[in-house]
Amino acid sequence: MLIGDGAARTVITGNESNRTLGTPCTATVSAQREGIIIRDVTIQNTAGPEAKQAVALLSNSNKSVFYRCQILGFQDTLLAENFLQFYKECEIAGTVDFIWGAATAVFQDCALLARRPGIMQQNVLTGQGRNGADSASGFTFQGCNVTTREDLRGVETYLGRPWQPYARVIFIHCYMDAIVHPLGWLSW
Repeated sequence: MLIGDGAARTVITGNESNRTLGTPCTATVSAQREGIIIRDVTIQNTAGPEAKQAVALLSNSNKSVFYRCQILGFQDTLLAENFLQFYKECEIAGTVDFIWGAATAVFQDCALLARRPGIMQQNVLTGQGRNGADSASGFTFQGCNVTTREDLRGVETYLGRPWQPYARVIFIHCYMDAIVHPLGWLSW
C-alpha cells in the first residue's frame, strides 16, 4: 500500500520522456506487484506537451486499486498495461492517448481532464490495446466527468482511438463537456 496525506500534499514527480527511453521506462511510478493499493497521492510527469510520450503511472498490477489519486501528465499519462485495475475518484489529466494500455480497467467517478497539447496535436483520452476478439480487456468509465480547466479553443478533443484492432472503451452515465468533438472517436 502507498497511502498519502491527500493528493494536494503528497506529490511524486518525475520528468522523463521518450526522447531517449522507451515509453514504459519514462514512468514516474511503476506498479508491478499484485494487489497494490495507492490512495490520496498525486503522481505526475512534468516533461511537458512537447516532450512526446512521458508516463506518470504505469500499472501492470493485477487487482490493483487507485483511490482519490491525481495522475497528471501530457502524452501517455496513465499506462494501464495489463490485468484487472480499479480507479475510484481519481483525477487523470493529459493530452494524446493519456489513458492507454491493454488492461481490464474500471474508472468510477473520475475526472478526465484534457490539457493543451503540443503544437499540431489533438487530445485523445484513450488508446485501448485489446488485441484479440476473445480478450476480456477494455476500459469502462462510469459516472466520470470529461472536461478541462484550460482554454482549449482551437484544440480538438476525442474520447479515444483504437491502439489495437479489437479496442474496447465504454462510457456509462458520464458527463462530457463541450470540448469533446461531435465525432467522439478517431480511427488509428
